[in-house]
Amino acid sequence: MYLKMIDENDTDKVWAYLTSIPEDENGFINNCTGMPREGFEEYIAKMIAFREGKGLPEGYVPETFYILWDDEGTPVGQFRLRHWLCESLRTGAGHIGYSIRDGYRGRGYGTEGLRLLLKEAENLIPEPEAYLRVNKSNPASLKVMLHNGARIAGEDEEHYLTRIPLRTGDRETLFSSDRIDYVRLTPELTDDYMTMVNDAETSMGIRNAAVTTTRNEEMLWVAGQRAKTDTLFSMLEKGTGRFIGNIELFDKEEKHATLGICLTPEMQNRHFGTESIQAILDYGFRRFGYDEILLDVFSTNQRALHCYDKIGFVKTGETPMTAPDGSPMTEIHMAFRRKA
Repeated sequence: MYLKMIDENDTDKVWAYLTSIPEDENGFINNCTGMPREGFEEYIAKMIAFREGKGLPEGYVPETFYILWDDEGTPVGQFRLRHWLCESLRTGAGHIGYSIRDGYRGRGYGTEGLRLLLKEAENLIPEPEAYLRVNKSNPASLKVMLHNGARIAGEDEEHYLTRIPLRTGDRETLFSSDRIDYVRLTPELTDDYMTMVNDAETSMGIRNAAVTTTRNEEMLWVAGQRAKTDTLFSMLEKGTGRFIGNIELFDKEEKHATLGICLTPEMQNRHFGTESIQAILDYGFRRFGYDEILLDVFSTNQRALHCYDKIGFVKTGETPMTAPDGSPMTEIHMAFRRKA
């Protein structure tokens, strides 16, 4: 079985499934009951837009809608993952809602579907625990949650409120330098990432444009990066745990990779850039055996150019560009070659 985000390619099967479910089944509200086939594409488009944070009703947070499929290509469950908690979700329905198709219950689909969804949640939601709610009249669903590591954190007259831990290893130090611990990119630092990338000067240094990123856009970026790379690291100051910035190796080939680095404004001009670049060079050469590490930097970023020159990067070329104000500039290409 597998979990897949809802999309227009599965319209017929998903429509037949979702429109057959009662409007309220064990507390899971289904908006598709009795919906005609003609309007279902619009519904799917709306669900896809909700993931991007577009067209949300007032008071709603972005969410991703998944369908659980069995090995024969039959939709057997629906799962919703809300990207973060507002106050009503924190004390109510939480991050996750799900329902298993009648006829497929009691066969392990709920337990496995929730396990798969929690993997998605680990990459996306910023809270350290997934919040769920279950009707007291639905012991089977409570058992599904408990099988996935839930604890009962509270209750009201009709519901149990459960919590499932996420990402217990995200703050584990992967390697260190004198003042910095390097950890995995984590959704728990989303607000720190936003402070960094939405700083105008920082944005100009990495994008050559002052671009504002929304919280949901940043969270989706984090989820995508966590899913595809293990050489993008967040840097934390030793002792305080304060966020310093991100550093990564990307475009990895057999003999070389490209370096990217971004420091949050508060931690600039404290030599963290020099220290972290020297650490990532050592990491790349030791772990992957690269012959050289490459980077690109805008000619307008004189502070970064001075840092790279000091470390020992050499210029290998440049590409003409235009600055946002219309003046000429270049993107400078540099390399640091491993010493024999």
